[in-house]
Amino acid sequence: MAKGLLIIKTLTPTHPGAGTSLGAIDLMLQREVTTDFPFIQASTLKGSIRAHLERQPVNDKDLAQRLLDLIKSSEDNDLKEEVKNLTPDKMTVFKARALVQKMEKSGKEVKEFKQLYQDLDKVFGSYDPDRGVKKGALVISDASLLFYPVRSLKGLYALVTCPEILRRLNMPHINLGIPDNLLDIREKDIVKALSSTKSSYEINERIYFEDLNFLVETLNDNDLNWIKEKLGLDEGIKARLFIVHDDIFRYFVKFATQVISRNKIDYNTGTVDKKIGGIWTEEHLPPETYLFSYLEDDGKLVNGSKPAFDWIKSKFSSSNVIHLGRSETVGKGFVE
Repeated sequence: MAKGLLIIKTLTPTHPGAGTSLGAIDLMLQREVTTDFPFIQASTLKGSIRAHLERQPVNDKDLAQRLLDLIKSSEDNDLKEEVKNLTPDKMTVFKARALVQKMEKSGKEVKEFKQLYQDLDKVFGSYDPDRGVKKGALVISDASLLFYPVRSLKGLYALVTCPEILRRLNMPHINLGIPDNLLDIREKDIVKALSSTKSSYEINERIYFEDLNFLVETLNDNDLNWIKEKLGLDEGIKARLFIVHDDIFRYFVKFATQVISRNKIDYNTGTVDKKIGGIWTEEHLPPETYLFSYLEDDGKLVNGSKPAFDWIKSKFSSSNVIHLGRSETVGKGFVE
């Protein structure tokens, strides 16, 4: 069994939505019921990763060409028209599955062509339009907040985290070994940071985040070594990172999210479409938010060569930007 962490960084405002609202904001973020911390449900995360990989071209171009040749020699005119301008280079994993399933329904022997998408199905679960998705080899947990960006009077912006978040990284299945002195902040007006970070943000011996101000207790540089050594993140994070009281962190992630107002224009009148009630508001995680999700697999090999965890790592070795949440066409929801 292979396991590890998936670290997610928002590049644009990102809305993993709850689908309902009880307050002034129409479309709220998904939030933990006990802490009110925003998070990303595992189903949202898994579906977004799967959708991203399904949009990638198939690996076996020769097999894809044989599938196209078989379809073009068939008597199914509708299917032949569907692949009229399709080439192996443009055939995605999603398209290959759809074509194979249509051929299978018509009684054709297409077992060999399932190789075009069987690795992805083994990892995420096999998909059938009639029977849905079956269990796959990869387990993905909900994505919890790791570092959250807040406005600062000096230093442009800071990243904050809290003992509750860091304790999660010390849970037995993750066990990063976060130092004990980072897990205990008892005074709400005290934050912890490196001495060099403190000097970059301090004004008259205090730092100012949003509408609050704090005194800084300094840390040793090796207290934050786990950021690079265990998480593989850039050293620059240490220069912006402050550890705040749990209640202060909850205040920031509840009241310092990015709220965006949107509307829909009626094409006939050129004014707001009254069918949807005019303007609505969406709550987003701001850019530079970091989250983490725990991944593990069942130990079975994909394509006889690597476990599911290693398989998915290889898929993001060169390009690791995907879309997550809503509003892709207006530049929202792009994460790294």
